[in-house]
Parts: sequence; structure tokens; C-alpha cells
Amino acid sequence: MQSMMMPVLSHETIEDLYPRYAGAWEVLLVEAAARHVLSLEEFRDEMRDGRLEKHVVVDDDGRVVAMTTLTTELDAIPWINPTFYRLRFPAEAAAGTLFYLGYTFVDVEHRRSAALSLMAGAVNRRLAKAHGVIGFDICGWGMARGIGRRIERMFSGSVGVLPGDTQTYFVADYRHSPAEGPFVISSLAERPDLVEDVRALLAEQWPAYTLTETGGHDVDLEGLLLSIPDHQLLLLDHEGALCGVGLSLPLAWDGRTESLPAGWDDAIRSGHRFLASGGEPDTLCALSVTVAASRTGRGLAEQLMDALKESAARFGGHSVIAPLRPTQKRHYPLISMADYVGWTRSDGQYLDPWLRLHVRRGAEVLGIAHESMVVTGTVAEWEGWLGAPLPGSGEYVIEGGLSPLHVDHEADIGRYVEANIWLRYPITR
Repeated sequence: MQSMMMPVLSHETIEDLYPRYAGAWEVLLVEAAARHVLSLEEFRDEMRDGRLEKHVVVDDDGRVVAMTTLTTELDAIPWINPTFYRLRFPAEAAAGTLFYLGYTFVDVEHRRSAALSLMAGAVNRRLAKAHGVIGFDICGWGMARGIGRRIERMFSGSVGVLPGDTQTYFVADYRHSPAEGPFVISSLAERPDLVEDVRALLAEQWPAYTLTETGGHDVDLEGLLLSIPDHQLLLLDHEGALCGVGLSLPLAWDGRTESLPAGWDDAIRSGHRFLASGGEPDTLCALSVTVAASRTGRGLAEQLMDALKESAARFGGHSVIAPLRPTQKRHYPLISMADYVGWTRSDGQYLDPWLRLHVRRGAEVLGIAHESMVVTGTVAEWEGWLGAPLPGSGEYVIEGGLSPLHVDHEADIGRYVEANIWLRYPITR
């Protein structure tokens, strides 16, 4: 699944979506005093109304399975009094950063998926970028048993969610950075209840094609990581909400560059073999460090890396190694990784900020894993992962990709080969 913004929906999408929209709201026909379910014609009008932003989640078949609507044109929301909000937030109204949320729903079949988290992430990024204010309303049933139970999660990037009126209309304020308490490192062994939150965070931040069940390593990666939950680190805020994840595998490595795994896929295979052998680890391989979109830029990735180094030190490891995905390489997918690594700033430091940060913090660049991550699938599978058609054979620049996708329609195959950069953090025992 992936999230995207659609200003206007096509006729086919509207007709396909309406029964699932109506089904998602069916309970309110008997639980809510106000009318919440639009008629088909009303729904069509809203889906064609360009004043409403439609933040949707599409499944692997390209079907919309969840939606949140937003607007800065409050006159587009027929059941509210726009003057109430404009008088209370005049500067935001004038600047076009006063929003109202129309409604949020997830179809019944996807209630336990990452759909809500994906939408919440998209909405939080939209509002945080605008430094805006958003109003919304929830009925009594929704507060007690629906989205109201997750209201702080839905607007996690705001300073807080405050009541706007006795009719239970709310306002979430994004104009200032929220004050945060200390962050805590835990592990999946200590908090197995957060496994769904981990899945949702990864789905929010990683391209769908990198989260396939086995990828190029032919290993059940999730099962492997869940078998060693002590090595899967969680970063929690002062309220216990998941803010970041550091995934890792213990290995045995002799410290020589030439004996490193061939890349990300090979590190997973090596970790799988090592754990099956029951050997004593001396190295920790960091597979990924992921921070929630609403919490980036606050040094949380560095805290997770420090925690991974402490984890390696506890079992007597001499190194933490990582097949690094440089964050800005996605803007230069046609440039080789070797050339990209050679790019520097005027002060001689690496151009890529993620690589630069690691080196500043003591990491050593060991070399390039040229075929680090390989993802292969049918053309239809790739179209589902990307949410876009691939009409002919050739090289495609894809969202989030560090290199192009090669598509061969005659063979019905798409192959993505990503290079990474091997880093090593030495551990003082």
C-alpha cells in the first residue's frame, strides 16, 4: 500500500469506492444523530470538487481503500460555520493555512492494515509543512469507539488537540514545534505489542517494493527479525508512542573488507545462516534505521545508531556495519553510486547528508556494495508497488529508487538493482 494526494478522482475510482465508503460509515446510520453518509450523487460531487484535497491510500491492485479529505476553503464544508474559525485564526485564514478535515475512513477489509498510519503521516506532513491549524469534528460514537481513540496519533505532529466547541469540534495546532520530553530506547522483546506500529512506520517511510516478503534474499525477513526481538530497537517518546526503529542482525565477521557480505540481501542471508548455526556473534549488521516522518530532523536517527552500538558492545562485538542507503541519492538515480560517493561540498565533506553525518560520528567508509538490494517481480507486481503503469520495456526512474528499474515486457519482469555503501563503526570493548 502507498499514500498519495488526488485532487479529483476519476469516474471509475468513484464508482468503485462508494460502496466501500458507505460500508465504512454504515454503523453511524444507527449510532449518530447527524447524517454522515453521503448519497452516491453527493459523494460524486465531492470527489470531483477540486477544493477538497483527497489524501488516499491505494492497495497493491491500485484501488483506493482509505481516504482523508482536507481543504483550506472552509466554504466547501457545508456543515460548519467558517466565520467561527476565521475569527479565531485570522492570520492563518489570510495566509491560506487554516484547514478543515472533511472526513476520514478506512474500508472494512483494511481496518487492521497500515492504511490509517499512512494517511496520518501524509496529513501530518501536509500540515507541518504549512505550519497551519486544522479544525475537525467527531460524533460521540466516533469519540468512544472510532477514530477518537486514535486522535492524538492522527495529529501526532501537532502541539496538541484541543476542544473547539461543546459540540465536540476540535482544533489541532501546527504553528509551533511541540515540546517533547525524553525519548526512551526499548526493544521488540520488551514491547511486542508494538509490532503493528513497527510495520506501519516502515510502510510509511520505505517504498513498497523494498518491503516485499522475501526480496532478493529468499529469506522470511520479518520472521527472522521477530526471532531475535532483542536486536530490534524501538525509540519511544515520553507518551510511549513509536518514533523510530533500528533493525539489525548479529553476524560473525573477521573485519576484512573483502569478507563483507555482498550487500543488504547477502547480509540477511548471512545472518540467517549464522543464527541457524548457533555461533557466537562478534558484529552487528544494522539493516535499517527509520524515523517517523513527523519526528525527523531532531537527532533521533543518531540516538538509534548509538543504541545499536551499545547493543553490539553488550555481546562483545567489535563492529557495527551497515549497507547505507544515502538519503539524497534518490534525486540522482542515473548517477552511479561510485560517482555519487565522490561528490563533495566545498569543505571537502561528502555531499550526501546521511553519509556525511555517519562519517562525522566516527563511521568508516569501507566500499560500495554494487548489487546490494535486488527486487524482481512481474510487470503487474511492479505497477502495483509503484501505483503507476509501466507501458513498455525500458529503464524507469521510480519513486524512492536510488537506481532505475529495468522492465522487460516480453519476459514479463521488472528488476531493480540498488547499490549501497558499506560503513563500519568500530566498537571499543
